[in-house]
Amino acid sequence: MTRKFAVSPVYWDFTESGELGKIRVKDIIQEKFLNQNEVEPHVFEIIRYLFAALCYHYDFWTRH
Repeated sequence: MTRKFAVSPVYWDFTESGELGKIRVKDIIQEKFLNQNEVEPHVFEIIRYLFAALCYHYDFWTRH
């Protein structure tokens, strides 16, 4: 029961880029990993969160 447990997961903040930012992230995922039409919409949202986590922790992954 610590504060670390309550930390939000990594996510894309589209406040500044708006809908264009969402489209760009979707396009990157589709180009590099899979076609959005091949998975259910809710599964694609999970993949988008996973991609955000990978990007956020990129420096850690490349150092180790």
